[in-house]
Amino acid sequence: MTDTATVFRLSVVRLWLLAAVAHLLLAVLMVLAVGLSGREVNPVALACVAVGPAFYWVVYGVTFRVTVSSAGLEWMGLDGQRTFAQWDQFRAATPARWLGLSQVGLDFEHAGRLWRSWIPLTLSDPGGFADALREHAGPDHPLTRAVEGPPVS
Repeated sequence: MTDTATVFRLSVVRLWLLAAVAHLLLAVLMVLAVGLSGREVNPVALACVAVGPAFYWVVYGVTFRVTVSSAGLEWMGLDGQRTFAQWDQFRAATPARWLGLSQVGLDFEHAGRLWRSWIPLTLSDPGGFADALREHAGPDHPLTRAVEGPPVS
């Protein structure tokens, strides 16, 4: 193991494409629902409710980082909070898919409590992420096994 930390970022093109499709579908559903109710669509309200949240994904895609080091793993959750866990604090890691995005669910202990968090695996260098986990956490670590395991459908 080395003492160097490796930082990984999201593949923003894929994240933003999926977010755009999801928010476009939301807008279409809203227009249909409003139209079926016999009312007129308010374009300002539609933009605020359907398109406004898409800006969250833009900011999240630009600011997200996951750092792998010999000390542990640091990542940013969906709430924007940076979280750090040492390798021996992880209890389980489960691969999952949510709205087309591959991710891994993490169970880790911190301050005497069991916490649950998610890390998107739509990274710009997924192979490098798996290599860094293997190097720093070890091949038998739950997170390494979850990331290197078979893809979840």
